[in-house]
Amino acid sequence: GCAAACTTCSVASGPAVMTFVGQGEGEYITETSYKYVGKGAGIFSMVAPRKSFLPQIAALIVLLVVIVLVIILWPSSPTTTTTPMTTTLPTTQAPLVKKICEFWGDPHIKSFDGARLSFYGDGEFW
Repeated sequence: GCAAACTTCSVASGPAVMTFVGQGEGEYITETSYKYVGKGAGIFSMVAPRKSFLPQIAALIVLLVVIVLVIILWPSSPTTTTTPMTTTLPTTQAPLVKKICEFWGDPHIKSFDGARLSFYGDGEFW
């Protein structure tokens, strides 16, 4: 019945074939050929072979799992952030600074950065 079909994931498919169903369960007995003897009087009955849908159900589940994994694990494009280049022109130019380097006496120098240097001794100094 329906309960057996639902528990085995199978339905009848194809023509029925003579199958042993047990003592007191079938409608036929064996002779040179099968002879109908009435319901429950024989040991064979016409039973349609059953086809299982389990492979199709398993394939569908595997397909769904693969689709979910592809969606989850698909590499996303890298997110890049760029700041638009802005050029700001100065409204006023900075005044030019004039620097002076001073020499006085034999060993004394005041450099461009304001340092006071004195060279005492023999030799050439650059």
